[in-house]
Amino acid sequence: MQEERVNINLLKMQYEEMDCKQLRKIRSHYRIELMKLQKVLKKKGKRNEEKCQHIWQKDMSARGGRSHYDCKKCGLYR
Repeated sequence: MQEERVNINLLKMQYEEMDCKQLRKIRSHYRIELMKLQKVLKKKGKRNEEKCQHIWQKDMSARGGRSHYDCKKCGLYR
């Protein structure tokens, strides 16, 4: 646990010493990685919804008197 704190402090010090170009490059890299992960999660979610044998449950929450249905298993909205 103490090693983690040391590593975090070291990273903070390195981060503070970086210039704008380096920070922009790192942010861009992580933004791209985040977008890739979001795409993978979306694909897997769709695949999960397609394979699901839906059990629809009516939801009458405050929607101006209109109801909708949610799948109990995968959370798909209809």
